[in-house]
Amino acid sequence: MRKLILSLALFGFAWSGYAQSTSNESLSLQACQADTIVFSFDITSPYNIGNTFSVEMSDASGNFTGNFVSTNALLAYGVSVGNEIDVLVPDNATQGVYKFRMISSNPVLISDTINNVIIGANPQTGFSAFNWFDKAGELTFCEGDTALLVVDAPPAGQSYTYQWLSGGAPIAGETGDTLFVVASGTYGVEVSSNLCDATSNDTIVNSFTSPTDIYALSGAGVNYVGLDSIRMCYGTVATLEYFAFPSPGI
Repeated sequence: MRKLILSLALFGFAWSGYAQSTSNESLSLQACQADTIVFSFDITSPYNIGNTFSVEMSDASGNFTGNFVSTNALLAYGVSVGNEIDVLVPDNATQGVYKFRMISSNPVLISDTINNVIIGANPQTGFSAFNWFDKAGELTFCEGDTALLVVDAPPAGQSYTYQWLSGGAPIAGETGDTLFVVASGTYGVEVSSNLCDATSNDTIVNSFTSPTDIYALSGAGVNYVGLDSIRMCYGTVATLEYFAFPSPGI
């Protein structure tokens, strides 16, 4: 009987020594919506052939509800170090503190949980334009005038910092919530919160100089001389017309 118990004990020790396990699970403890972060780990005891690993993210209350966020399941089962799984943070995740864990498929086992991962919301990058008109679908202002670009106010309780861009490059000194535009160009704004940054889409802004050319309507007794003159008989009435702006209502 003693030999049997001893044999069972040795068998149990041998089995537990080869039980599947991972270690050194790690993940960045701060990220933003739509970021890709890396879940890394070591396999310290082998899993069954064909095993895959996936990463699950909790909800904002810390509960795991089957929200798997690994971009692809990782095929891995032998003893190894430095394994990595790409994790895509959902772009609709609310700002808060989350938990992450890894789950194997063969057998189904759950890793240690990584707690206190801060997910930040990307700042809003919308802005409005003032003192402009629509010319052929483009934001346009009159030459010598000034168009204004004003960022949308941040959500209640949040504060943003700004850097205006021209052609994708920072405009020196333009870090307020309003940009005064006096020249044609492509403009955008980079918005930063305490946690995350985001950049707006480019907006084309054009200045416009009204034409000053006039031309004479053809008629009896009115003759063109070259490209810039007319000849007309005494007593003949010539009608001069201004080149109208091409947009309706302007």
